[in-house]
Amino acid sequence: MKKLFVLQTRFSLWNIGVLPTLRLGRENDAEGAALKLFDPMRLELRCKIFFDYSLPLIHDAYRAGFDILHSVLYSTRLPQWVLDKIEEAKVKYAWFRPVGVGWDDKLDYYGPIRAVVIDHVVKNSIVEDLVVSGTRLDDDDLLSIGFFTKLSSYLEEPFAGFGVSFPRGFVGRWGRNGFNLFSNIYEVKICVGISQINLFRVNDLKFDLPYLLVPGAHTTVDERVPMILDGTGAQVFIRSFHKTNDFSHGRDTTKYLHRIFSEPVSVDPFEVLRGRR
Repeated sequence: MKKLFVLQTRFSLWNIGVLPTLRLGRENDAEGAALKLFDPMRLELRCKIFFDYSLPLIHDAYRAGFDILHSVLYSTRLPQWVLDKIEEAKVKYAWFRPVGVGWDDKLDYYGPIRAVVIDHVVKNSIVEDLVVSGTRLDDDDLLSIGFFTKLSSYLEEPFAGFGVSFPRGFVGRWGRNGFNLFSNIYEVKICVGISQINLFRVNDLKFDLPYLLVPGAHTTVDERVPMILDGTGAQVFIRSFHKTNDFSHGRDTTKYLHRIFSEPVSVDPFEVLRGRR
């Protein structure tokens, strides 16, 4: 079977179905949440990480031979300069698949995944069934080439229906001029890169199993699907921390950040992510 890696990112998504899942959405009405979500400083930071760090790393993996599609759900209310950057990425990267989402649109996370996989199969006249991974990637987190290498070992038919979590990575603190501190992290079922394995039948243009992404909250996903936890080898992601994290919204994170950054690393995490160390 052929292997296909599908990523899904929700980029500053302002939607009636999404806001209740965000801390800033639960603490503000729709317009109040929009003001915070589309704050220029927040968007500048998110765009810097997403377009300048995350996408080039994915492209490195694509050029290394991994068959990747990246479904990016974004709010159609984003300012024009951000919409322009999304359009530029669509032109630049053959694997980048943006999907505009309005406030009232019924949001179906699986729909865009089905759409990009069917489009990929039809346009490329693929006749061999696929093992497909559906991977969650937030717009401010980064994946390594090694992530795809490790995940590839589980893109086999016997693992269909399993979730996959790689707990070993880095946390990076984003400051005024970019990332300025890194530390190791080991967190089981971390949201960064958590993946679900499925089978896609090209004759019927359908998935075999119901889950295209891990179902429900990542912290309790093992209660719904069997999970593979693989902490071997090098770190495979960077989880970023900054003032606009939804995790940080309305919380005093001083003690938490002090704990997770208590042992700074001496290696360059980007050298690790690019497979050079």
